[in-house]
Amino acid sequence: MQDLNFDNAATLISLLKRAMRCVGTWPEKNFINEVVLTVTVTYLSLHCTLMFIDLGRNITDITLVVSCGMEGGFIFLALLKIIICRINRKTLAIFIEDIRGDFVTENYQTTEEKMAFLSYNNFSRKFTKVSLVSAFAASGSYFFMTLASNIEMVVTNSSYGFQLPYRVLNLIEPTNTYSFNKIIRVLRRRLQYDNIDTTVRKHLPVLSCGLRRTRKFVVG
Repeated sequence: MQDLNFDNAATLISLLKRAMRCVGTWPEKNFINEVVLTVTVTYLSLHCTLMFIDLGRNITDITLVVSCGMEGGFIFLALLKIIICRINRKTLAIFIEDIRGDFVTENYQTTEEKMAFLSYNNFSRKFTKVSLVSAFAASGSYFFMTLASNIEMVVTNSSYGFQLPYRVLNLIEPTNTYSFNKIIRVLRRRLQYDNIDTTVRKHLPVLSCGLRRTRKFVVG
């Protein structure tokens, strides 16, 4: 049988690295971006705090409660995952280094093991690309639809306030278009980690073949 090609297998790690570095959470040494991480965590923490305050003040409004639950739950979980990743960065760095060892052809003794590895790897790589594109498309459409109507509203009079496309307590009335664009960019940044966190877990089944071979060797 023709030798299986492992050249593109490591592309998955590169995709994970690029995406997680955008939020400063890539765990390997010298790649933790404290500035980006601090900005992301600070913003998400402020967002969640204002959301809970607004929820507490309008707890009898069922529509608002449902909206906060749908929007805020996702943001809170993303914040929680980023914090966990930062706290356990050393363990994750060791885990990623172990994964890199699985990209060596010599670690697989049979064609079945190689094909299983490539199958899971290809699936994870496709999942990463599709999830990132979907995340950017969904977040972009969600925020820019409201942004478009706001821009249209203030074209003739910039003193009009913006209507934020999510449920939080407004400390100030947002009337600056450029500041509002920054809010969108920060929010879109956190989507990458949620999708990459899911993708990393997809790699775990790849290790089952090696574990099965080791178990057979020990039992045998």
